[in-house]
Amino acid sequence: MDVASAYAFEARHPEKVRDVSGSSGALTARLDADDGCYYLKSGEAGSLRREYEALRFFHPLGLAPEALGYESGERDCLLMRPLPGSPAVSSQLMSHPDRLARALGRALRDFHDRGIGDCPFSNSAADMLARVERNHRARELDEVMARAIGETDIDRIYERIRAGARLLEDDVVVHGDFCLPNVFFDGEYRFTGFIDLGMAGRGDRHYDLYWGRWTLRYNLGTDAYGDAFFDAYGAADIDPARIEVAGLVSCLDG
Repeated sequence: MDVASAYAFEARHPEKVRDVSGSSGALTARLDADDGCYYLKSGEAGSLRREYEALRFFHPLGLAPEALGYESGERDCLLMRPLPGSPAVSSQLMSHPDRLARALGRALRDFHDRGIGDCPFSNSAADMLARVERNHRARELDEVMARAIGETDIDRIYERIRAGARLLEDDVVVHGDFCLPNVFFDGEYRFTGFIDLGMAGRGDRHYDLYWGRWTLRYNLGTDAYGDAFFDAYGAADIDPARIEVAGLVSCLDG
């Protein structure tokens, strides 16, 4: 199936199409065709190109679904095969939160430890700080993330980022949007892959680590499993000061 065929299938068989859109602003539909399941994602023109390129890079490494096609016009369209397993946000996986937190930590550590020296993408400290500058000028603050760090004044957040920016290092390839809906496991909590890799690239491991702990707290309603996540990753390799800067950056990195 290609993108055009996927749209034709949507029109002919609406009963076999289910909206599974997340919170990114893109629209994602699951198509249950006779020859299998497909996911068709659409967004603003140009918004999905990097995700398509990332899937083509990470899929052969066993880290992402297969991209079947990409088209860009008035809107972007990306067609993918599904990953095996379920997103970490599924009720089945969240029913054992300690096990989930540890599986999440191991999956992130394994990803960071791969090195992937030929990764062509960047989400470096310089990239993030450029977005911080842009969003500060535009007065665009992620209020959910700001409340999570206990600081909602955009200027104070900005000044704290500037003061701590020197701590950031581009030491691994990061996912860039490491949250439960984007990490897949099988029923035994074995990692099966990532989705939404449009922000993946060389960057600071603590950005993923901050988001991993935040997403556990957000989805489970408690921070009780954050230490299990950090322990499974390797708490000795985590710098609390860099975690703090990553949290601040997340408030102005949209």
